[in-house]
Amino acid sequence: MANVRITLRDVAEHVGVHPSTVSRVLNSERRNMVSTEVVQRVTKAACELGYRPNWSALKLRTDRSDMIGVVVTDITNPVILPTIRGAEDALMEAGFVSIICGSDFWNGRIHQVIDMMLSCRFDGMLMAYNAADDPILEICRRQDIPVTRMARNVAPPKTSAVILNDTLGVRWVVDHLVSLGHRRIALISGGQHFSSGRERHRSVLTAISERGLTIDPGLIAFSEGYSQEDGRRCCEELLDRGRPFTAIVAVNDVSAFGCYEALAARGLRIPEDVSVTGYNDIRYANVVSPGLTTVNCRLYEAGWTMARMLVDRIRRPGAAGWHKIMQPELVIRGSTGPARRTL
Repeated sequence: MANVRITLRDVAEHVGVHPSTVSRVLNSERRNMVSTEVVQRVTKAACELGYRPNWSALKLRTDRSDMIGVVVTDITNPVILPTIRGAEDALMEAGFVSIICGSDFWNGRIHQVIDMMLSCRFDGMLMAYNAADDPILEICRRQDIPVTRMARNVAPPKTSAVILNDTLGVRWVVDHLVSLGHRRIALISGGQHFSSGRERHRSVLTAISERGLTIDPGLIAFSEGYSQEDGRRCCEELLDRGRPFTAIVAVNDVSAFGCYEALAARGLRIPEDVSVTGYNDIRYANVVSPGLTTVNCRLYEAGWTMARMLVDRIRRPGAAGWHKIMQPELVIRGSTGPARRTL
């Protein structure tokens, strides 16, 4: 026997209210017009009866899809996972469905994301990364699509954004290493085509210089991406140069894990021979041995806040953009210790 589709009117008859009341309850923007007791009864009935809204009809009626495009650079990167989860939780709470899109700048996949964005008519776009000359931002402006984004240190013009204070986070890392007696600090920097790579690179150099230390260009290695393989390759490059150092500041936690691999292969111990720091405090940072000293950027909260900003822009089209600065936290674990000797 074919399944019978439960309608909004069926839910109304089951509860004993008018269909318009059910419509208000199931609309996150109008739910506050109904008493809490009725909201609970309608919600329970809709669940028990198996009611599902007709999204196609809703879109035609309201010119809204209730879908949000959440764009990331690489969905396999563990750094982005808490950001996505935070955004998804906030969007679902507000009645929106999130569609995760991997842009993959290096392979030009971003153009496919743009095509999907325009054909699906997303109600808004959430950019869980920050890249220079991003074509999605320009298209959103031209198409009048609300957008929020992640930024590094500086507020982007005319766009609501969550700003990650990398300058402060990096300063704490350098201060921590200097307090342990490290004077020869190596740096593994990320790709300079991303603002995160440029900003953290500049922030580390500034922090080292402000503490009266000499910056040795031979102790800087650049990676194309942020993978463990990138970190391993850069660490091997630093070791092969033969320049003395006692600590490595890696651009992120995953790159730092690559340093663990490279140092172990050379018979070097962490932190007895080399201290290693990461950035972002991903889930596995406290599982590796020794635990990784890193910076917690509050990525889940960043994702949640970006989503709430976007919902506000959608529901109040004339509202001005605003910014929220996330203050990082230094997390000290076993990967850093007193400087003992230079390699």
